Amino acid sequence: MPNSISRASLLDLLDGRRQTDIPAFSGLLHVTAAGLAREGLAWREVHRDAGKMARAAANTFKLTGLPSVTLPLDFTAPAEMLGAELVFYAEDEFQFPQVKRPLVESAREIAKMESDAGRLPIILEAIRLAKEDVGRAAVISGLLPGPYTLLLYLCNPAKLFTEMKKDAQPVIEALFHLSAFLAGIGRAYREAGADFVTVHEMGGSPGFLGPTRYAQFVHPALRELIAGLPAPRVLSVCGDATRSLDLLDETGAEAVSLDQTVDLSAARASLKRTLLFGSLDPVRTLWRGDEAAVREAARRSREAGVDAVWPGCDLVLQTPLENLRALKDSRKERCIIPQNYQATRSAKRSLIFSSSGDTPPSRPCRSSRAAIPRCSSPTRAWCSSRMSSSERTGSPTPASSIRRSVCAWRASTTTSKTWAATTRITPSLKCSATGRLATTIKKKPSPGRGNC
Repeated sequence: MPNSISRASLLDLLDGRRQTDIPAFSGLLHVTAAGLAREGLAWREVHRDAGKMARAAANTFKLTGLPSVTLPLDFTAPAEMLGAELVFYAEDEFQFPQVKRPLVESAREIAKMESDAGRLPIILEAIRLAKEDVGRAAVISGLLPGPYTLLLYLCNPAKLFTEMKKDAQPVIEALFHLSAFLAGIGRAYREAGADFVTVHEMGGSPGFLGPTRYAQFVHPALRELIAGLPAPRVLSVCGDATRSLDLLDETGAEAVSLDQTVDLSAARASLKRTLLFGSLDPVRTLWRGDEAAVREAARRSREAGVDAVWPGCDLVLQTPLENLRALKDSRKERCIIPQNYQATRSAKRSLIFSSSGDTPPSRPCRSSRAAIPRCSSPTRAWCSSRMSSSERTGSPTPASSIRRSVCAWRASTTTSKTWAATTRITPSLKCSATGRLATTIKKKPSPGRGNC
């Protein structure tokens, strides 16, 4: 499938040059069971064979056009290099490989651990093969766990939490030791052909540990790891990290990827030094949602100010390919408002539109959600979520009222059976996205809200 976002523009973005056309891609795991089936690959086999690993990773790009490839296909390779035994699950279990049991009981033992090559040669060869296959069109991410996530794989969690409370220094030293170890792996990924490195600190997120423990234990080691990696670098964290955004901004990463639990508008205001990536829910939206939900979530992320639309975490293996195509195509739905319309606020919190023409030219909409009408999709046309009072003009009349501008031709699809009786129509405008008549409607909606 041809790629609509150029690889050069993604590399420019990763180097810190923001793009006017906000792309959708990922540096996290986005391999799918449907893609594996199309390639005739068994999930348990792709982790140990370089050719199969490369084919599995590149398959998502080939089938959906999402312009990115992530390798390796799991987080446990560094733990395996340090001696951990892994569990590789069967195809019908849809799980990523996991560490079978912790290797040590105390963080004091981490520095004494010896490493071997493990699967690293296989992973490096897979990166080289993927680069030869799709590297001219897609960007390749080398994926690493964060130091705290790796420590959780290696050390008995219960004993680790006790040490963090009673004897913090050995834990901090272990995290610095693992940071140096991971930096060496990340440099090898880049030398093999990865375009950037994504550090996915799942277990050590401030959303899970809390801001205080994140600042004490994880943040210093993360800074050390990122400083040891060649740019560009993306830091991905899970959970609600809102209270630690200032620290995430100081890690040294070129970009920070956040998940769906974070207020992106607050993140955009807080992150001064780094790019902001995020934050589609990989479960509710990308796996269980439909294509319309994916496009809507991508629109909201762009509207909140992200520099790239990313899944908030690794994809569920059963994620439908259609949803990933919708994510890739979501950039085509540009927000449109006419140049010669003005939006002003009245004393009663309503939006008043003034027109000087019937068929105005279009331009990309960079408006705020609260104050200016925006076109979220060709079928939604004008839309404003300003709340206002509404008089009873018909029946039935649910409790709430929403003032919005909608395409009149879509009105018939609303779930309300008494649309005409429950609406007030003001002078019409034209939807510059569809060319159809749009009317500003003061509406008492049904509980289903309808399709407009």
